[in-house]
Amino acid sequence: MLVNKLLTNAEVWYGLTKQQLVALENIDKLLLRKMTGAHSKTTIEFLYLEMGCVPLKYIIKGRRIMYLHYLLNRSENDMIYNFLMAQIKDPKKDDWYLDVEDDMKELQINLSHEQLKKISKQKLSKIVKKQVKQKAFEDLSEVKDTHKKTKNLKYDQLQIQPYLRYLTLDDAKMAFKIRSNMIDVKSNFSSQHRQNMNCRLCLIEIDDQSHLLTCEYLKIDDEVTSLPEYSNINGSNVHDISEVVKVLKNKIR
Repeated sequence: MLVNKLLTNAEVWYGLTKQQLVALENIDKLLLRKMTGAHSKTTIEFLYLEMGCVPLKYIIKGRRIMYLHYLLNRSENDMIYNFLMAQIKDPKKDDWYLDVEDDMKELQINLSHEQLKKISKQKLSKIVKKQVKQKAFEDLSEVKDTHKKTKNLKYDQLQIQPYLRYLTLDDAKMAFKIRSNMIDVKSNFSSQHRQNMNCRLCLIEIDDQSHLLTCEYLKIDDEVTSLPEYSNINGSNVHDISEVVKVLKNKIR
């Protein structure tokens, strides 16, 4: 609902600057952090990928393309149709048409004006939504891979992660915290512990999240000998994620 209000008539915004877009996206990011209760250091790409949300700039691109379809199907006597034709024939810097032309290229929607005009609104809408989601996923994944805390996470597509739907609220929050590498261990806040990164308990191994599974000082009396693979937390299998969460919860409660 907030996105729709933020983007009211966004398809016709003229001369939208990068600064204005950043200001809009900052509101969206703030809402996402509030919704998830994420730590301030949690990367925004992680939040979008975990929640399956599309950043505003891609939504605006999709809306502009749909509006171009609407304009191309107006009567040739319509003033707004002729306004578009004037921009197509003699484009000037910051023209709306130049923005939507870039949108088409970026989203790889390779349709001529004639093809765009003939395609049905419903069919075009499906194509645009698919391409918007795919482009957002590719860009978010690329940036995600540059962050130390999230580079090992595996995503197949832009969708809300299954564990958020199927685990209990408490377990889902714990999984979210583990996946974002925000558990209180030294390696997650390395700038504060540069002189000593060793475990606070065994004083030998590096104090990171995977070490919590195997640290001798965190062994539980009835602990099974076969512990889950820590790397399972980075996948999408709900059962595997749940197993890691269950063990870590018992160890650090």
